[in-house]
Amino acid sequence: MPKGRIVVIEGMDKAGKTTQSRVLATALRNKGKLCASLDFPDYSTPIGIEIKSFLDGKRDYPDETKLMLLSANRWERKETIDRMLSNGTIWL
Repeated sequence: MPKGRIVVIEGMDKAGKTTQSRVLATALRNKGKLCASLDFPDYSTPIGIEIKSFLDGKRDYPDETKLMLLSANRWERKETIDRMLSNGTIWL
């Protein structure tokens, strides 16, 4: 089975990232590819909850700490991402 891929779509808030992800996912699925979407920050994790608190103004951290939390939030999902990539899923 071919290894999956990660496609990153970046842009400012309300720039159309979700819309473009859906269009791309539909096109890939129509070609028989496995697709999944993943948004960050992921507020369902312990670190994601902490990120939500500083984004909502309930906590204050230095910028360096915010950057580390955002990076750590991705690591919380590493096992899931690795598993899906190994079965050929394309992550959007």
